[in-house]
Amino acid sequence: MRGKLIVIEGIDGAGKTTIAKYVVDLMISKGIKAIYTREPYDSQIIKLLESKGKELGAVMEALLLAADRYLHIHEVIRPHLEAGYYVICDRYHYSSLAYQGARGADVNWIKTINFFVIKPDISIYLDVSPEVGLSRLSKDLKRRLRYLEDIELLQKVRSNYLKLVKSKELLYVNAERPLDEVKINVVNIIKNKLGVEL
Repeated sequence: MRGKLIVIEGIDGAGKTTIAKYVVDLMISKGIKAIYTREPYDSQIIKLLESKGKELGAVMEALLLAADRYLHIHEVIRPHLEAGYYVICDRYHYSSLAYQGARGADVNWIKTINFFVIKPDISIYLDVSPEVGLSRLSKDLKRRLRYLEDIELLQKVRSNYLKLVKSKELLYVNAERPLDEVKINVVNIIKNKLGVEL
């Protein structure tokens, strides 16, 4: 029996990693096969993105991230789905639409170069304002974030995510509420949409 692909999206500081790992731990505790994975995936592509991405712009970033995603699907997502796992993915192609779209790459072109993606069973968007997201991040992480200095860019990123919510590609969760409430909200979406007992 094929597994399920669940994607968690949002800007940095929205709580994606915390929520994704919580869902995996909860599923494993219930005897369900589940795995956490994230994008960007490949260390060599991440290095290239960090060294050249900003310099070469949104188109280069989108191409590198599409290549990274192809590898990720081939090496992690598809094999685990075929083995019956729930795959909980921290970022997916929606991040490219939101981030590289905000930086000027054509959104329809980004969709075209990601034609190979496996359609998620559920895609959840954790919504926070850029100010709230950035306020939650540690100083060490802030230094590593390429987008940190640009609140205006993050506002565009958020706007792109909200367009994906409006077009029903992403399910909206208000992530500015207390963490326990967000966890309950996300778990209820998974239970209701997939009929899984959690």
